[in-house]
Amino acid sequence: MIIFTNNAILGLAAKPTRGFAANLRVMADKTNDQLTITNPLYLQSAFLQEGYNKIAAQKILEDLKKAFPNSINSDDKLGVGNIADYHFMVSMPYYEDMMAVGSGANEELLAKLKAKKVVTFEQKLVNGSTLVGIKLSNRTTKFASKIGSQNAALLPYAILIENNKAYILHPKYYIALMYPLLDMGTFMTIATAPGAIENEIKGMLI
Repeated sequence: MIIFTNNAILGLAAKPTRGFAANLRVMADKTNDQLTITNPLYLQSAFLQEGYNKIAAQKILEDLKKAFPNSINSDDKLGVGNIADYHFMVSMPYYEDMMAVGSGANEELLAKLKAKKVVTFEQKLVNGSTLVGIKLSNRTTKFASKIGSQNAALLPYAILIENNKAYILHPKYYIALMYPLLDMGTFMTIATAPGAIENEIKGMLI
């Protein structure tokens, strides 16, 4: 997984609880012999919520198309009009239902993660927040290969450290968002994954 960003992306993400939009990802998928690039229109619409700027996202997408002229659209699509309002189904979490998984000074929370040697990337935002990618155990992440490694760009899992709290996107929301063709039957085969993700990350911040 290659994490990338630019000043435009960072600027859009430097707002309260919007830091999850601070990067995009390229996944070298050896299983399917392809590169998969996360779509800025899709993810920024989800993560920036009412702050989504379609013109800015379209510019980022056009730059990606120039860099990868042979790229094609994925078959993965959500049949909803507004990604910002997305949730998997009734009673399932929305973007704003992110979970607090730790508390303490921002520097202390980051130091705890570094001490556990799980940090894969660290992005400082101009609003004082930090987005951190963390490596989860193989046992916890085995769900990705079970439901399709081609969509595994949700890993490494991101933690947003902001105002002395550590937040993650609710796993039931984030997994469904990143696997838009997921149906309820398949979701039930990984029913333990959301709780495992939450518990492992909380354990890193004790």
